[in-house]
Amino acid sequence: MDSYIEAEIKYIEEEFTKALSFYILRICNIRLYFAIMYFIVIIATVLIILYYYAAISIVFLFIGAIFHYFFYSGPMEQYKRVSKKRGMVIYRFSYENVLSSSVNAQSTIMWSAFKKSYESASAFFLLDDNKFVYIFPKICFSSSSDIDRLRDILNEKTDYAKKCR
Repeated sequence: MDSYIEAEIKYIEEEFTKALSFYILRICNIRLYFAIMYFIVIIATVLIILYYYAAISIVFLFIGAIFHYFFYSGPMEQYKRVSKKRGMVIYRFSYENVLSSSVNAQSTIMWSAFKKSYESASAFFLLDDNKFVYIFPKICFSSSSDIDRLRDILNEKTDYAKKCR
């Protein structure tokens, strides 16, 4: 098939934040870490309220903050910083490969480089061999038929996980 799907990916803060939150919490299953973190914070709060073991309470709050940084805000800020620095990238999806072009570089990525793909209500996610995630907000596609065609390509060429909620 000669046709391709084109998506112009611009850094849009709210779209990337929403997509990254979804990826980190749902796909990476970080919810368990957040449950542990919030449990630690609740224990620390109860201990502070009771004026009992104030030093242990501070340790619990510190551990909760570390969990939050390493598993959520740190990765999110790093990905947003890289996306902002990269600027606008145009991706062309075909049945053979994915062509990526920006002001500074152009590359062709074979579908075999992507091990898994996911879809949320607002974005597509592709994971490569290095566990790097490519995020394609659906708002960047010109039509719903392009979104459907990309979904079909992902289903055929990658280990496509069903649409995640």
